[in-house]
Amino acid sequence: MDAIAALLVSGLIFWMGIQLSRDSVSVLLDRAPIGATTLLRETLMKEPSVLAVDSLRVRQVGSVPYVSFNVLIPRSLATSAISDLNQKLKSRVQAVLPSADVSISLEPIALIDETVQQKILAIATQHGLSIHHLVVQDIDDKRAVSFDVEMLPSLTLGLAHEKATELENAIRTGLGGELEVESHIEPKPNDDLASTQASPLVFAKVSRLLMAATRKEKHLSDVHNIRVRSMGKSLYLHYHCRFAPSLSLELCHSVLDRVEAKMMAAIPHLKRVVAHAEPVGGAQHKL
Repeated sequence: MDAIAALLVSGLIFWMGIQLSRDSVSVLLDRAPIGATTLLRETLMKEPSVLAVDSLRVRQVGSVPYVSFNVLIPRSLATSAISDLNQKLKSRVQAVLPSADVSISLEPIALIDETVQQKILAIATQHGLSIHHLVVQDIDDKRAVSFDVEMLPSLTLGLAHEKATELENAIRTGLGGELEVESHIEPKPNDDLASTQASPLVFAKVSRLLMAATRKEKHLSDVHNIRVRSMGKSLYLHYHCRFAPSLSLELCHSVLDRVEAKMMAAIPHLKRVVAHAEPVGGAQHKL
């Protein structure tokens, strides 16, 4: 019995030694947990903006898993969306490996079915410029592109024009063919976000003018959630209103444009009008 017991104890010690050796070797070789790579790839591909996941590597160093990978994304993705995507991917990894240290590389690529507008926006993003009011027209055998481009207010006209010309040339190269490209340079909005609620007197005046401007618009109703804010000498008007759900977006927008034009003409210091349109019968939009 002593011999049998000794054999059992020896066998247990031998088995434990193998287990400890295997774990130690895995740590020394940075070996990933079994199945982690496959599970992570499947999880990351569930993110809508992810086109592909390359160079995915998972290694275990002590108790901490280190994860690194490269993600292919559409180059037309907005800058703000790219920042959000980075955090979303990190959260997805840590949902699988809670204590993981995550390193992500995002690689924007052109899509086969990328529209002309998406290509132009992507080119502008690559040049670090923000554009809006983008219009693309096909006239006979020639394509015409026009847009507003935002520049720092402190730039001289010479430097701003130089940057705009570089962007125009990049768009010509990127799209190819006979191309007319024209930009309108605008000062970039002030980054100073400090603002205050307008005084009761100013609020009453702006509200009265808004109601007068909307009264003759037969398609627009139920003006509510009016807010007037001051930023320096400038005023910002925000309001909600309703339209019939069956009306076209184009018609609703033209009505709101008319209201904005009336307000801008009536109030010299009004910098911007933000109108939120809601369908009649629906719940009020939460602020």
